[in-house]
Amino acid sequence: MITKLCGLINRYWHIVCYLFFGGLTTLVNWIVYYGLLLLNVNAEPANFLAFVAGVCFAFATERKTAFESRSKGKEVAQEAWKFALGRVGVWLIEQGLLTVGLRVLHMNEYIIKIPLAVISATLNFIFGRLVVFRKGSGRAKESGK
Repeated sequence: MITKLCGLINRYWHIVCYLFFGGLTTLVNWIVYYGLLLLNVNAEPANFLAFVAGVCFAFATERKTAFESRSKGKEVAQEAWKFALGRVGVWLIEQGLLTVGLRVLHMNEYIIKIPLAVISATLNFIFGRLVVFRKGSGRAKESGK
C-alpha cells in the first residue's frame, strides 16, 4: 500500500508540489488581502496588492518545484514575463468575478475569496503547464522527455 502511494506521489510529483506551493501562495494572497481589509482598504485594491504578493511568491517557489524549470539567464526572464502575463490574465478574471460578487450578488468580501481561489489556482496551473513551462524547456528538455 505504501509502495503504491509513493509511486503515485512520484508519478504526479509536479501536481503534489503545485498543490503544496499553490496552497502557500493562496495563504500569502489571503494574508495580504485580509490584512489590508482589516486596515480598511477596499476589497478591489486589496485584491490587487494580494495578487502582486502572490505572483512573486508563486514564481519563486513553483518555477523549479511544480513546473521543474531548469532554465537559466535570459530564459528565466522570458518565463517570468510569461508567468506574470498569465497571472495578470487570471487576475483580471478573478477581479471581474470579485466585482460581480460584491456589487451585483452582494456577497461577503471575506467569503467570496474562497471560490475565487479555486478558480484562480486551476486556471494558473493550466496556463503554467501549457504555456509558460511547457515540455521542451527546462527538465523535460534535459532528460529527453
